[in-house]
Amino acid sequence: LASSAASDVYKDSYPAVRPGYHMNKQHWITVILDGSMTDEEVLPLIADSWALTAPKGRLKREETR
Repeated sequence: LASSAASDVYKDSYPAVRPGYHMNKQHWITVILDGSMTDEEVLPLIADSWALTAPKGRLKREETR
């Protein structure tokens, strides 16, 4: 997530959301896939994470598809 405020909102709203496991715990979150969040809630988080960590050349290639 782009800000620690955004990650705090998720952590406060969903029991399945915890501080990041291996990353900066202030800005990253871990989502436990226990069924308490819908696909519509989880998939945008995955897309945001991928966009923030993808190699720059690959991100540009994926956007043109």
